Amino acid sequence: MKKINKNKFDSTISKLKNIANHYGSDTLQNQLQDLEDFISNFNINVLVVGPFNAGKSSLLNKFIGVDDLLLEDDDPTTALITELYPTSEESHFVGVRDDNSEVDIDPEAKDTLKGFKKAKFFVNSENLKKYADFTFVDTPGYGSGIEAHNNVLKNYINNGSAYILVMNSEKTLDSQDLRFLREISQYSKYISVIANKADRNANIDMVVEHCRESLEMNGLDVPIFKGSKWAENAADIIPTAISGFNVQTIFDEILKKKIVGNGRKFLGRNIYYGKFLRPQYT
Repeated sequence: MKKINKNKFDSTISKLKNIANHYGSDTLQNQLQDLEDFISNFNINVLVVGPFNAGKSSLLNKFIGVDDLLLEDDDPTTALITELYPTSEESHFVGVRDDNSEVDIDPEAKDTLKGFKKAKFFVNSENLKKYADFTFVDTPGYGSGIEAHNNVLKNYINNGSAYILVMNSEKTLDSQDLRFLREISQYSKYISVIANKADRNANIDMVVEHCRESLEMNGLDVPIFKGSKWAENAADIIPTAISGFNVQTIFDEILKKKIVGNGRKFLGRNIYYGKFLRPQYT
């Protein structure tokens, strides 16, 4: 997959720096420094979402190449936002508290996962390295009946640059799934659906076709793929789901919004104080 060209906006940022220096704007200079830090650390956050017990974690485990990395228990009380990062060193795991302090954790000890707002797993995985422009995020399933999980997901959901919704193909998309898809479509147009556990349904093709019709009827232009952790190509299911995501386009769209937002704040404030005219810089 093509890598992101993070230098594409260097010329624009350089021009904004010249404006900031000319007018002595510490505010804009600070905003531009924050923007450069954002670019340097930028990754496309792919949130893997879906109803409780749809098999999100199992598909991610297959993709990563470590079957027991993410908890696949049917017990919904162990769920946690988990961000996945590649490393060339020994895998290690970090818990992030509400104050953003970080401590090492043991992902196999469920008790150590409690009390954190999220976890960061740094994994020596060839697939994570291959798709290093992406940060894959395992999320608590909705519909578990646990309000805390709904709150965790609600507070994190708009952090996504793209989304993969994993559904249980033993049923079709229901009203809750469609409401959730409509919500995340407000944050990004880069969405895929995986009809998981396809091995359990002899009528999987019929289910997929019905889901396509439901998506179209609800105005959702979203591709849907079949998946199963038992499939020979199980490690390729996540890459297939993101194959239509143009990483450069996603980066460009996000950066344009940030640059325009910062520029308008600065230009508007200085126009108000009469430092220069709008037509000169628009």
